[in-house]
Amino acid sequence: MATSTPESRPEARGNALFVYGSLAPGKVNAHLLEPLVGTWSEARVAGSLHHIGWAAELGFLGIKLGPRSIDRLDVAAGHDDVVNGFIFESDQLADVWPELDRFEGRDYHPVQTTAQLISGDYCECIIYTAVGI
Repeated sequence: MATSTPESRPEARGNALFVYGSLAPGKVNAHLLEPLVGTWSEARVAGSLHHIGWAAELGFLGIKLGPRSIDRLDVAAGHDDVVNGFIFESDQLADVWPELDRFEGRDYHPVQTTAQLISGDYCECIIYTAVGI
């Protein structure tokens, strides 16, 4: 029997989404999150960007998370890859996780990770990672 992880069950994903591409404020698909009441904060995660996924054709690369979480990296020394983006926090995300899953499609998979806010605090969040890398 397969185990169910929080990211596979939309109702268990929480209220924080790391956005690094076309859903970011001012980008081509920002309209999907604009109706939601929430807050945006600059943030970063451990990982690297790759030319993969449907959004790559629009100039938005897919992310592969790093082997270690952002809270375990020495990013100040410049030895680890990070991807900058935003944390969007909203209690209304629970209502749109299924819609976001359909939008991202088979090229991107929701996973739970840790992001570092610009304040230095850490935040558990969902991020859509590229499949196949």
